[in-house]
Amino acid sequence: MRKLNEKTVCDLLNKIVEYEMAGVVRYAHSSLMVTGPYRIPIVTFLQEQANESLQHALQAGELITGMDGHPSQIIANIKESHDHSVKQILQEGLDHELNSINLYKELLVEVDNAS
Repeated sequence: MRKLNEKTVCDLLNKIVEYEMAGVVRYAHSSLMVTGPYRIPIVTFLQEQANESLQHALQAGELITGMDGHPSQIIANIKESHDHSVKQILQEGLDHELNSINLYKELLVEVDNAS
């Protein structure tokens, strides 16, 4: 088992904090842009996603603090097409989640088989 590189792990966790905080903003903003007959369930879904992103950011931040690191206050860049159709909002959310998965995979590679 190899030694955990805490600086690298904290750096990756900070990327996650920044990206998850961008998710909070993305989903909260998107929930305010939805219109139409199915608005309420879609708004509810998007607000739940914002809350989930916040929880993920807080969890990553707690891990950073636990390693005597400093959680970032930066929010990652938020790509937006300015097309607020429900289809586009959901597509942008999906793209965000797929990028998020890649960050977590990077973290997994770094911590796998390390202590």
